[in-house]
Amino acid sequence: MQLSYKILFVIEVLHDYYSNSQCEDFTIEPTAETQLLFKNQQILWRNMGNKFYALVRLVEGKPLVPLAPDLVFRCYLKLNSMQFANFTNMEVNFGAGQRLYLTNLHQHHLSGVKYITHQIAAYNGATSYLPGSFVQNVNGDVYEAIRSSNNGNAHALNEATFWENRFQQRYATPEDLSFSASNLFRFQLPAPVVAAAIEVFRFNSANGNYDLPALPGQLLNFPQAQQEVLVNLGALPPARYRVQVNAESAFVYADGRIQQEQVFGVVEIFNHLPSANESSLLNNDGTVKETAFTVRFANRVALWKYLVNAGSAVTAIKDSNNTYTFVKSGDAFISNRPIPLTETPIRSFFLESGNAGPPFALSNAAINRIRTLQRDGDTFYCSEIFLNQ
Repeated sequence: MQLSYKILFVIEVLHDYYSNSQCEDFTIEPTAETQLLFKNQQILWRNMGNKFYALVRLVEGKPLVPLAPDLVFRCYLKLNSMQFANFTNMEVNFGAGQRLYLTNLHQHHLSGVKYITHQIAAYNGATSYLPGSFVQNVNGDVYEAIRSSNNGNAHALNEATFWENRFQQRYATPEDLSFSASNLFRFQLPAPVVAAAIEVFRFNSANGNYDLPALPGQLLNFPQAQQEVLVNLGALPPARYRVQVNAESAFVYADGRIQQEQVFGVVEIFNHLPSANESSLLNNDGTVKETAFTVRFANRVALWKYLVNAGSAVTAIKDSNNTYTFVKSGDAFISNRPIPLTETPIRSFFLESGNAGPPFALSNAAINRIRTLQRDGDTFYCSEIFLNQ
């Protein structure tokens, strides 16, 4: 009998901000229940660089302890970087209980990469898009809105002043955010009600829906109409659920430790998917596939605002690559369009001055100096760079 270890699955975190795309800003930690499950299944786990590894003990190429189809491996994403939000295009409302939710149930595959994020929605001219929104065209290229577009003033993806081409990348987006709650979930209804029929459903692996009752149904009557309904989830084991109040539904990840331990997000890896599915863990013969899952974050784009001293001799800021232009506004020069924030510096920006001397190369935007700026009815992120000129 030959015993060995082999990768059961890998979770890889990528980010466009970094020169090598490898994002090491997270620690991926199995939940307490999953750590016990790993122990019982003889699975080792490690964080190495931007990857989380789960390695299973094998006998004759198969897990020594067979993996039941109903197994779910759950992990927390714990953020270690204080600056992550500044250079990442991902708005998370922690105060409202939002968390990132990643899973292989999305079955999102592109060119051999198995994403645990949602598919990015197709562009629709009738939809309103704010700066930072992502869409994709019929060829699968992803675009980021850099100005607003809406039904009354729609702008096609080929309008470069409104859209930035991100090509074939796939990113975490607001579609990947889920509510989280400990004991009580504050369900917000679109209008006040005097009665609330509450149902809570868990995942059904037979059909891929959240339609199995997780708690007995409940009917609440209120003496006065109210728009917020408290749903008690304290009796449920940690997992994602669908909460329905009257005709409205919301997904929520129930786990009191999420807020206690300042968790940024949760990953759920399900084992029930058939072997032919790219997001499954096992081959048809029971051997492991060494499945690698990926989440990629987009770097934030921001206006670059170079600030000069009052009465400065600086006459212009230019780009030798002729990609960006800078417009003078008071004692500042502001880029004509948002510029991606990257670890690799842009070396083509320089200033011209009335003082004698050659063109002066400029510093890049600092991720610790991010503000907002209003322009043409839109709110942009803006990085301020002070020039001692």
